[in-house]
Amino acid sequence: MATNYTPGNGFGVDDFHVTTSPNTTSLSQGGTNSDGRNHVEAHEDLGNAIENLQQYASIRTHDHSGSADTLAGRTKGTKLAQANTHESADTNASADAIHHTLSKTGPFNGTSDQFKAAPGNHTHEYATLNSTPIRTCTSSTRPSGAPVGTLIVETDATSGNWPVGRVRQLQGSNWVLTTAGPTPVVRLRQSFNQTLAKNGGTTAIQWNEELDDNFNCFTLAGSSPYNSLITVPEAGLYHVEAAVEWASAVVPENGIARITVTSGGTTTNSDVRNSAFMKTTGFGLGVFFASPFQQTLPLSGYLKLAAGDQIALVCSNDGNSLSGNILSFFDLNSKVKSRIDLRYVGPNP
Repeated sequence: MATNYTPGNGFGVDDFHVTTSPNTTSLSQGGTNSDGRNHVEAHEDLGNAIENLQQYASIRTHDHSGSADTLAGRTKGTKLAQANTHESADTNASADAIHHTLSKTGPFNGTSDQFKAAPGNHTHEYATLNSTPIRTCTSSTRPSGAPVGTLIVETDATSGNWPVGRVRQLQGSNWVLTTAGPTPVVRLRQSFNQTLAKNGGTTAIQWNEELDDNFNCFTLAGSSPYNSLITVPEAGLYHVEAAVEWASAVVPENGIARITVTSGGTTTNSDVRNSAFMKTTGFGLGVFFASPFQQTLPLSGYLKLAAGDQIALVCSNDGNSLSGNILSFFDLNSKVKSRIDLRYVGPNP
């Protein structure tokens, strides 16, 4: 009978008989097994089994690279399928894993994609890079842990009906507004004659025209009395220019204009102020002085303000018997108006 051994079968093995008395047993006599082989058949089948072993056995230096040639396969060994190369697959298990799948996104630290490999034609989205100097976000999703100097563009900011990107820079632990994007600009005008207080009293100029207000700093009232206060939306250094136009018919001898700052409920006078000698037809200092024309009292300067501070343009005069007659001036023909312009310059130095 032929050998039962087949490579890979595992259970197809032979049971060769052993002659108990080889000196006296004829070649035709069967062995002691129940397989029925005689001596010659046993030798023949044993040789066949050995030949099978020689044909299919791999040599010690085989590498399992595989070959279609049976003879060459003894030096190569059968090529192993990937599923048979490891008992437990280590795909994407760590940076040192043998197997990594490809990913078109990321990889992002701290996620399941962090140990995936990138395809050769991959591209990186700028927003996914670490420590980028400029990032987009909203006012409520500013990045944490960013290095000092990082710039952000807040995409949820609007100006009127238009979306705008406010640009901020991290300085210390604060995101300060920069001039690389939109900054607060307020321009207000007065186009009516307002009665001013007499005898050193102060009057806050009211504004009934709003030329610019991109950060919603001023609330324009629909009718008199109009609002006087500008609310600062961002902490920083501001430049203010303002002017009070005085009526030409009746003016006091001296006029003063200044910017006040209300912070935390307390109002103080800033150092942005101006004063001038003003007088209608009459005598002053022994010299006849006539001014039958409107007079402008301008002022300008810089203010360091905090978010939420409110500023106003106030004026005072020394008129003591002209109650109800001292007015701010508006000439419809010349368009000369009392005015105030406030502009954000930059972060507080």
